[in-house]
Amino acid sequence: MPDSVTIILIVLVSIMSITLLGLFVYILLGRKGQNSKEKDYEVIEKLKEINDNLYKQTKEQAETIHNLEKSVYDKLYKNNETLNLTLNNISDKFFTNMSQTNQQVDQKMQALNEQVGKMNQAQTQLESLQNDILNLHKVLSGNQLRGRFGERTLHLILTNVFGDTKLYSEQYTLKSGERPDAVVFCPEPYNLICIDSKFPFSKYEKIISNEDKEAVGELQNEFGRDVKKHINEIANKYVSNDNTAPFAFMFIPNDAIYIYLTNNMESTISYAENKKVILTSPSTLYPFLSTIYSLNIDYKRNKDLQSVLDTIKKVIDEVDKLSDAWDDFLKTYSTLNKKSEEMERRFKMTKKAMNKIDEITIDDEKITID
Repeated sequence: MPDSVTIILIVLVSIMSITLLGLFVYILLGRKGQNSKEKDYEVIEKLKEINDNLYKQTKEQAETIHNLEKSVYDKLYKNNETLNLTLNNISDKFFTNMSQTNQQVDQKMQALNEQVGKMNQAQTQLESLQNDILNLHKVLSGNQLRGRFGERTLHLILTNVFGDTKLYSEQYTLKSGERPDAVVFCPEPYNLICIDSKFPFSKYEKIISNEDKEAVGELQNEFGRDVKKHINEIANKYVSNDNTAPFAFMFIPNDAIYIYLTNNMESTISYAENKKVILTSPSTLYPFLSTIYSLNIDYKRNKDLQSVLDTIKKVIDEVDKLSDAWDDFLKTYSTLNKKSEEMERRFKMTKKAMNKIDEITIDDEKITID
């Protein structure tokens, strides 16, 4: 279907053709009466040529304009497609970003809810810890309960270090009838290392809760006397007495008390050293016992080393005998192998001879009997 530009050009060509035709008629009428047919014919041919050229040029221009219009239309169409594609991409990215943003918001809200849940859980744990502290304070306020707490703590340390081995015993009765909280069995010269749990808490609690320096000094002296009393008791019962080691452990089941003694009561620490009593706490008794455990294992290994070496020597002797027996077997096997090859060779020769016998044919007619 022709477009608007083509229609306009066709109309213009038609108008020009009509104009030329009118001009041609005008010339004919103006020259009517003249007797010159050849000149009229030339004029007609000239006009026809001009008309053809004009039509050709008009058609070419119409085609050029049509192509130009088509090119512009194609570019506009492509630009529209590109624009639509760009808009679609922008729209997709927008919705994608919105979706991701919503997901991030949801994740942050979920994380926030989890944090709130953790805070609530922490609050619950804090309340539980406060209750545990109150219960611990109640436990520490009584001598009998403190003693059970110390024995329980010592039991956990012993089982962690020695496990199910028989290298230690709790509530072991010595020949003298004394019963330390635990003993560790060692080789000579230590034999039995005694451990006794002592928990001097009451005086310590008064010291840390009092701000009066003079009162603290007096309380510290009383605290030192209590600790020395425990040291003397352990030294008299468990140091170099009834096959026990020349030293013993005093276990204080509270690191804070132990640290206070080592930092503020040097004379009490020196007194314990002179009495061969080693003051320990949960954090210091563990490495002591681990060292003793390693020494026991090394001693057992060294003790069993000679028997292991003797066993190895016996094994080596048996291996040598086995090697000799194997050599004899190989020699016998080699002889039997040679005999077997010889018998197989003779068997093949015998079979070959028997096959030749089977190949012999006898002609009955040639057989005569005298």
